[in-house]
Amino acid sequence: MKKYVVFLVFTALVSVMLTVCEGPAGPQGIQGIQGEKGEKGEAGKTGEKGEPGAPGEPGEKGEAGNDGLSIIWKGALDKSPEKPQLNWAYYNRVDKKSYIYDGKTWQVLAQDGESGQQGSKGETGGNGETGGNGETGGNGETGEKELTAEWLKNQSGGDSEDDPLLLSINTDLSGWQKILEIIEEAEKYVELDLSQCDMSGTVFNPDSGISVGKAKIVSITLPDKATQIAKGSSEATRAFNGFVNLRSLNAANLTDIGAYAFHGCSKLALTELPEGLTKINTFSFRSCSSLAIKTLPPGVTEIGANAFNGCSGLMEMTLYDKVTKIGSYAFNGCSNLKFFTCLAETPPSLGSNDFSKNSSLVIKVPAASLETYKNAANWKDLSDKIIAINGSSRKIKP
Repeated sequence: MKKYVVFLVFTALVSVMLTVCEGPAGPQGIQGIQGEKGEKGEAGKTGEKGEPGAPGEPGEKGEAGNDGLSIIWKGALDKSPEKPQLNWAYYNRVDKKSYIYDGKTWQVLAQDGESGQQGSKGETGGNGETGGNGETGGNGETGEKELTAEWLKNQSGGDSEDDPLLLSINTDLSGWQKILEIIEEAEKYVELDLSQCDMSGTVFNPDSGISVGKAKIVSITLPDKATQIAKGSSEATRAFNGFVNLRSLNAANLTDIGAYAFHGCSKLALTELPEGLTKINTFSFRSCSSLAIKTLPPGVTEIGANAFNGCSGLMEMTLYDKVTKIGSYAFNGCSNLKFFTCLAETPPSLGSNDFSKNSSLVIKVPAASLETYKNAANWKDLSDKIIAINGSSRKIKP
């Protein structure tokens, strides 16, 4: 390579010298070595898009398809038609599928699609127009008031036993003494309604040991839960001890009146006893001189000894045919009792001295049992007073 450079320098020097001397041109030099390859030039711009080609020729016509089936539609049925023929079709309402008969069996043609998913909730609609005013509602029930002596004092009425104040209470009778104390402090005569009161058990016991407030109670309605009145063992322990002004009693579900219950309640002026009553115990109404009962309830089976002893207000009495026992002295001292009717075919057992002091008494019994009564124990002592019931008197209904 160095040789060629020296040679080129030399040649150039000779050329300069010859040019300066302006001599004749020398012979052409040997061709120089080829230069190195130059860098690639930039790409030329994309040519414009050519025009679309002409449409191709139409393809050949395809082969004709097979003929379709001719379906004979039999409608919607609960089961497949009998004696089917080829291409019969129907919709089964039971399994929600359509079937077609292929000459041998029924093939599924189509079936109901399943229900789609529930769509999204739509936008809330605008408020409707305001409706007109409705009719005015009735008055609501009066709210319960706390029972206090001050409240009771401010109520109208109740200033005398002839003008009692109706006092309805809805509470637990574990607070019975407090109720009596309020009545006493308010100094009001009341008709006391305890029908809605709650109580422990079914035996109503107004506690003979409490004295306050009872003299102000003119009438009493027992709790609906009460089926019995507590029994006492003497006049001092009677259930209604101290109820000296009691005139009436209401007891919807009472079946048993305990011994001595109303003993000495001389102002008790009942004209009937609770319909469900079955037993009247000893001394229950002893000396209730204002009692005016004419008929005992039809379910009564037993009347205890002295039950109505001294009830001078009784003028007539009818016992239904379920009575089996009348205790001693039961109606002794009922000096105004004129008619006593007993409908039992079999004479009830009768204690001693049941109708003493009843010189004008007439005892009526079923005609078919007249002689039986006149010969029965203790009844036979009253045989001169016993007569047969006439037809109309027998038709007393419970």
